[in-house]
Amino acid sequence: MDIGNLIQNLGYALGEVLPWALLALGGAILLAMGIGLFDPPGALKSPVIGRVSLTQEAERIRGAPARRPPGALERALILPLAESLQRRAAESEAEWLERALDLLDYPAPYKSATDYYAQRVLWATLAFVAGALLSLALVNAGFPIFALLFPPALGLVGYQVPRIQINDKLKRRREGMLFELPYTLDRLGVATVAERSLGQGLVVTFSAPEGGYLAREFRQVVADYLRAGRLIEALERMARRNSDAELVARAAERLAMAEREGTDVLNAMRIVGERARVLVETMIEERGEQNQTLMIAPTLVALFGIVIAVAGPSLALFLGGLGF
Repeated sequence: MDIGNLIQNLGYALGEVLPWALLALGGAILLAMGIGLFDPPGALKSPVIGRVSLTQEAERIRGAPARRPPGALERALILPLAESLQRRAAESEAEWLERALDLLDYPAPYKSATDYYAQRVLWATLAFVAGALLSLALVNAGFPIFALLFPPALGLVGYQVPRIQINDKLKRRREGMLFELPYTLDRLGVATVAERSLGQGLVVTFSAPEGGYLAREFRQVVADYLRAGRLIEALERMARRNSDAELVARAAERLAMAEREGTDVLNAMRIVGERARVLVETMIEERGEQNQTLMIAPTLVALFGIVIAVAGPSLALFLGGLGF
């Protein structure tokens, strides 16, 4: 048998079969996500004085290893593009990014603004390649227009993934602080009574680098208070920082007002804490109702995967035979 003809026939067979195999593989992946074999990607899911980072303090206490330096490929390709995007970013976006990363305590993989733009480059590249592979399958089926549409469209979607992720983290932060608020105010109230001072109560309650985002905000208040001795201004800064979390901002404002006017601090905590409990209960009930509706989503994803894996290639060949 002629080896050259064998290689040529093999290449021709791969060119005919490979696009459909990739399409079937995509459907199989959707099916696996739908039936729960593995989780889908998560994306398919005021000035501060001396910023406090619970993450950095906890890592320092545990003696965690330093961050991994970038590899040769990152230094050669991704980081130069990321730094270029960072320099050309609009001032409004730079301010939004700085504030968002500070509020989120610089979560992985966004340890700096450069990391954010590096993730944008990486996601856009991967999405562009995925769009090119998908368009190749459609071009072979007789749809050349998709070669111009899919790669740039998916690349643009991939470019927006890091921003979507950060917005989702900000939303989770607001919800997390709301869930923490009643318990945190109860602890603070007990410490305030024991220490006979709101300032000392804050110091005692938030002396360790532990807790969630709300604990971090109160630790920032403690750091500002110990540095300058101005508790009211520190609480007012906390209210301005958390203007997107209405009840947390209101709690800080009420504590500042009670401290300024000499009124009952415990009563202010009790009022905000009761309001937070009501909102948490309401949110839990709403989530329960939404989950009942969303329970059918995995089934729909699995069925969609079956349709793509089984009927997609056959339908494309059928349409190609009709001349479409």
